[in-house]
Amino acid sequence: MQDQWLYGWKIPDIACHYKIVPDDHGRPTLTLSFKISGVDSGFETPIPVQVELADGARESFRLDGIGQSREHLLGPFPQAIKAVRFDPDRIILTRKLEAVGR
Repeated sequence: MQDQWLYGWKIPDIACHYKIVPDDHGRPTLTLSFKISGVDSGFETPIPVQVELADGARESFRLDGIGQSREHLLGPFPQAIKAVRFDPDRIILTRKLEAVGR
């Protein structure tokens, strides 16, 4: 349903939440959840995510099919997570992009 960007007129608000949790071996993993509002049901968008590790290395991901509510897991990662950035290059058209770590 990517044609909503061509034929739709609504611009979404996107709330991105993440939680860093250890896996069974103690390695950090990310649990990501998204809430998209202000658009019609069925709206989906890809969301780029960048994870910065303790040594400064960065890993980039593209999560496809993010709709009204959805949860994703990323990892495990080889070292501690220093930062999580959503849409780091600001390519998504949105009224508001909120990121909250817990």
